[in-house]
Amino acid sequence: FVADSFTYGHGVRQTEDRFSNRLARSLDPERYTVTNLSNLGIDLDWIQRLLVELFHDDYPVDTLVYVVCLNDIETCHPRFQTYYQDLGKHAPSFFLFRDTYFFNLVYFRTRQFTVPDIKDYYSFVREYYDGRPWQLMQGRLDTLDELCRAHGAELQLVIFPFLHNLGPDYPFRHVHGQFAEYAETRKIKVLDLAPALEPHVAEGLTVNRFDAHPNERAHRLAAEAIRAEWFENGK
Repeated sequence: FVADSFTYGHGVRQTEDRFSNRLARSLDPERYTVTNLSNLGIDLDWIQRLLVELFHDDYPVDTLVYVVCLNDIETCHPRFQTYYQDLGKHAPSFFLFRDTYFFNLVYFRTRQFTVPDIKDYYSFVREYYDGRPWQLMQGRLDTLDELCRAHGAELQLVIFPFLHNLGPDYPFRHVHGQFAEYAETRKIKVLDLAPALEPHVAEGLTVNRFDAHPNERAHRLAAEAIRAEWFENGK
């Protein structure tokens, strides 16, 4: 599994509760070795460089599962080059807000509802899928797929929804369909986790109301969905 913070388990207290670790425990260790090679804030270029190193070192990769977090596309947009620099301009200068953890936390949680670049973040991400960034992202996926095929490995995709607004009016549902259509054209196996997670939204699937990363329950549901779809009934 290669991906960013969703797969890395940001906000999950024990690594054994991540979906990759849960899946590994549920599979026959004589047949499967499950490795989590995720990291915080990485993108497809980072994954490609990692894969080149793995193949160069003859690491035995049979299946590469790229777990899509929908904001991975932001690195395909020119705005990304200055986005986080611009956010840095909102950093507090008053020493109490700057140097004291509690007040710093309160400061930024307040700012996330007032700074347009933060509160409108998901609207920006949704727009990226209607233009040039989506074309660039498909190109990066093409490169990753071709790299896998050239070394006898299979690329597969798992799509993680944005859990904080998953529901009847989920604004990224069409985006999930775009990934499914792309995977079909490349004959790539794809699993959309939204159908498995959406019925449980009311139970709480995020780390907390300010952190939309999947919590332990979401990871458990994801592991169960992956196992049911790809490992049971001879699949």
